[in-house]
Amino acid sequence: MSKLKKLLSAAVGGILAVNLISMLPVGAEENTCSEGVILNSTLGINNIFENPGDIPTTTASVPSSVDLSTSPCFPPIANQGRLRSCVAFATTYYQYSYEVNKLNNVTNVSDRVIYSPKWIYNLINNGNDIGLCPIDAYSTLETLGSLKSNDFPYTDNYTEWPSQLQNEKIEALETRVENTAKYDMPLDNTIQNVNDPYLNIVKQMLNNGKVLTVVSHNRWNSVVQNGESLAFRCYQGGSHMLTVVGYDDNKSYDVNGNGIIEDCEKGAFKIANSWGTSFVSSGISSNTGYFWVMYDALNKVSANNVNNWEAKYSGTRSPAFNKLPDCENAFFTIDVAHKNVNFVGRLSVNTSDRETLTLKINRGTSTLWSHNNAYTIFPYVSSNAGGFAFNGDIFFDYDNLASPISRYCSGYNWFTYLSGTTTGDDYEFNVLDNLGNEIGTDKQLIKFDEDKFAYAYQNISLKKGDVNYDGAITTEDVDYIIQYILQVNDLSNVQYYLADYNNDGSANSADVIAMRRDNNLY
Repeated sequence: MSKLKKLLSAAVGGILAVNLISMLPVGAEENTCSEGVILNSTLGINNIFENPGDIPTTTASVPSSVDLSTSPCFPPIANQGRLRSCVAFATTYYQYSYEVNKLNNVTNVSDRVIYSPKWIYNLINNGNDIGLCPIDAYSTLETLGSLKSNDFPYTDNYTEWPSQLQNEKIEALETRVENTAKYDMPLDNTIQNVNDPYLNIVKQMLNNGKVLTVVSHNRWNSVVQNGESLAFRCYQGGSHMLTVVGYDDNKSYDVNGNGIIEDCEKGAFKIANSWGTSFVSSGISSNTGYFWVMYDALNKVSANNVNNWEAKYSGTRSPAFNKLPDCENAFFTIDVAHKNVNFVGRLSVNTSDRETLTLKINRGTSTLWSHNNAYTIFPYVSSNAGGFAFNGDIFFDYDNLASPISRYCSGYNWFTYLSGTTTGDDYEFNVLDNLGNEIGTDKQLIKFDEDKFAYAYQNISLKKGDVNYDGAITTEDVDYIIQYILQVNDLSNVQYYLADYNNDGSANSADVIAMRRDNNLY
């Protein structure tokens, strides 16, 4: 479990300034979607390469084009509407959904699962319609995973937290982001042609099946060719997160107007936007929801120096994906994984001010809370916002604290701790398994109103064979295991470990025989 810390930052975001281009797609209307990215340091995210300048100039060959949007794993184009939720759409709706579907070997659209941008947006926007920090979105996907869109559909209600959905929230914990990394394409390198070695690093990631995200200034000069918008220049303006789904070295445009297609006028990345299938805004348009960004638009100084072509355009040129601090045309990638969830914390909260709370967890043998080696559960970290009530359940994974379960299933106290508590609020805590079965008993948190914190712990001491957690090995446990063997019911991860009574690595009839013999259950 990574120890995640919420990064304090200033939000940047506003209504997109509209810069219409001359040729509009059929049926398109001027787009009035909001955008917003918190311009935060990305130092908390690992670089794919420690120093991009050290990347070898020879890279593996890649095909001339890749388009991951045609994969059955990739979601259909969506519309963020009036909210500044582009980060949630790029990271969760597009990238996370795609990666989880790929992890699950989805080969048919009918089997595709789409994850809820509302889940991420509402959890980390502090109750306000503001831009998000990409790191916060990825951190939430790392600690909580995501609800599915069908379970928590996207609406313009940006303050709602789902109060129930126990099974769905626990299921979300079982698939999460494993790793987040970024690749900075160095700004001191000028892309001259489609074979640029630094450019090929990004193309190789796409060719390897990785959907990427980027943050742009989102002010463009573009042209419509064959019904597609081709952005050839970016200039300083707002902030917007986009999803890179492919590239095509064959896309070209005579930017300087000399009647010749130079090498630097070839090649573009395919971008999935979150403004619906038809939009016109910020100098780009689309009737598919996609548009293209030419490779030269990533250059700090254009490689195209013919005819002084940029002189006629307003705005200060900016590398297309160079909006965030500590980044140089940053491309973000994630790995997702299925998690072996053992102990799940359920915190039932009835509070008048959810945004003041910070949630921490720990494991120990003492009955007193200790901050030493405690984990903060992101995104439940106190913010400056306030006044939003919440009456519902929060679920979290004890993760590495409970792994391996063979070591920690007995003799430990499992803590939950809340700071920023308010007098009159109620908090109740229990520990469950990954199927939602209660291992402990509901406990009220001990409150210290003067210091505004509260905590509770569950003492868990489980023994082999006790699959119903009642403290004794009985015929009920035997029958439960038999029902599992007959494929009538499931065992949670903890139950499976306990059902392996003879410690041979599996739960089977041999365990039933041994349990009956040792406990006189014939």
